[in-house]
Amino acid sequence: MSMSPSAHRKRRPSAATATNKRRRRVSSSSSAAAAASESSDVSSWGSPLPADLVCLIGWRALAGDLRDYVRLRAVCREWRSATVCPRGRGLHDPRFHPRRWMMLPEGHGIHPGHRKLGGYIRFINLSTGAIVRVRLPLFSSHCILDSVDGILLLQRDEDTVIRLLHPFTGDIVDLPPLATLLTGLTPIQMKMFSWNVLRTVGATAFTVSADGVVTAMIGLFKLGRVACATTMDQQWRLSTWSISNGWRPLSFQGKMYTLHTPTNGSELQIFQIELPGPGEKEDFDRILCYLPAPKLIATCLAGKPRRPFYYLAECDSEILVIGRCLTDSLHVEVYRLSDIIQDRIVPVTSIGGNALFIEERVLSVSSRVHPTIVGDSVVHLHCKEFYLGHYQLATGTWLPTADGCARGGVPSPCSLIYHIFTCCCRPTWNKGGLLYQGNVQPSWRVKRKWREGELVVRSTNAQTPSPMAKPEPHICMTLTVAARRIYDFKVEGYSVAKSMTSGGKYFQSDTFSVGGYDWAMRFSYNAMFGSTSFYLVCLSKIKSEVGVVSMCTLLEKSGKPSATIEQRLSTIFSCCGQREVFAGFMSEEDFKDHLQGDCLTIRCTISVLRNPMT
Repeated sequence: MSMSPSAHRKRRPSAATATNKRRRRVSSSSSAAAAASESSDVSSWGSPLPADLVCLIGWRALAGDLRDYVRLRAVCREWRSATVCPRGRGLHDPRFHPRRWMMLPEGHGIHPGHRKLGGYIRFINLSTGAIVRVRLPLFSSHCILDSVDGILLLQRDEDTVIRLLHPFTGDIVDLPPLATLLTGLTPIQMKMFSWNVLRTVGATAFTVSADGVVTAMIGLFKLGRVACATTMDQQWRLSTWSISNGWRPLSFQGKMYTLHTPTNGSELQIFQIELPGPGEKEDFDRILCYLPAPKLIATCLAGKPRRPFYYLAECDSEILVIGRCLTDSLHVEVYRLSDIIQDRIVPVTSIGGNALFIEERVLSVSSRVHPTIVGDSVVHLHCKEFYLGHYQLATGTWLPTADGCARGGVPSPCSLIYHIFTCCCRPTWNKGGLLYQGNVQPSWRVKRKWREGELVVRSTNAQTPSPMAKPEPHICMTLTVAARRIYDFKVEGYSVAKSMTSGGKYFQSDTFSVGGYDWAMRFSYNAMFGSTSFYLVCLSKIKSEVGVVSMCTLLEKSGKPSATIEQRLSTIFSCCGQREVFAGFMSEEDFKDHLQGDCLTIRCTISVLRNPMT
């Protein structure tokens, strides 16, 4: 019996169909093999290497750059678990400090925190030239004062609190407000005071103790003095001594070094300033702290070195002394501090292929960062014509930089060398300007203060915040108050909290310090009278008596202090555990216009009085 053509087509597939099926089978088997191979490759990343060996490799990578260490940890889960996470340790462990990273100024008036940056900041590695972009939105309310070992020294605008920030891990620690230094200034300094005096930082050094306490020291360039504080302190303390005549401090390995010439053309003195150790600080009642006096470590006779203007720089983990002339010569001499200490005044001609950028501070930049950077040279402005150039140490020759002697406006695009040179001038570096051929180009203003930060102060009567542009023409000095602090206490879930505090129960805040004593705030609700009470409790041992003057006020829904509801307290604390009613008049009617959802906020100003003298 013969079969029809249609039946024949059903029983025997065409050659093309069979070929396609074979291709699909081969393709599917190849994909499965590839997937198995890829899975095997991924799983083999961490399995052949023991965890201790991966950890050792990680520390070796970290010795080069933090970014290499982060890349190593990103390889696989096994390597990540075998190495230490830098987040949370970025400030307290010096191994994780981004030492060669510097914030890169954008120019064109685009300061850190500018809306055009979208919350991002760029950083450059001065050894490799690598540039990374990091999201740091907090710069909208902070300004940068300095950078030490890649750690940024910030000031918060609203209350002048000083903060140390690790830009890559986000770790941050808070130090006392910069405004606490005002009480340490002399009447003459206060009369001529501007915030630029305190915000011009010449150098920053900090150390971390075994228990995690950070001790910081900042060199106030315009005052010629050093301020010191820890994360446990409530205020900064000024040194009793001062150094002037262009002291140009340098931070190096947790210490500060500075130059001093007693008179013009006299001998050069080099001092070392160390952070105060345990037991070397005075009590909290005084603004002056006992910083060890600067230690003289080297003296050079007049004319040795031969250049009259000197700088200190760190290069390849050693300190260099740079001498140059600012009037009629382009020549520069570089000496090692270790040689000067041993009375060997011999200039060096090789600095490891690096270039020293000299302005308000000195930066050591590798010649690998950019083709226009010449190794073993000093980059500075021409002493008469004010254009940027290289001075080669080996040959003593002068070579203009990328844009030569060109003046006028900033070329676009501008050479990277001018962005790096701007890093050497803090007043321009943190404001979005660009230091081009000795001039700040362009001269845009930022926040009408050249991004020096803002200070919010509260008036005595209205208790409303207002920006402080200039100090008052007169000086007001308190005779009785030793320390004053302002705290905002929040009662979140107020409707539930008041029902839980019946029968004498209360909620207590965290411990805070004012005037060297520990305090706490307590909250309770009296259902019988329908009133809310706040109590101030002393948690420290008191030898004699402590006078306290306090004031509390509710915050309105807008966040402003109430102009009608406030209460003051003046009392004497004589023992630990003593409590005083801070605000016991507040009824439900008082809170009607002040509850933010179910949250109540009370602002307390606590002043501890001095001990009277005999």
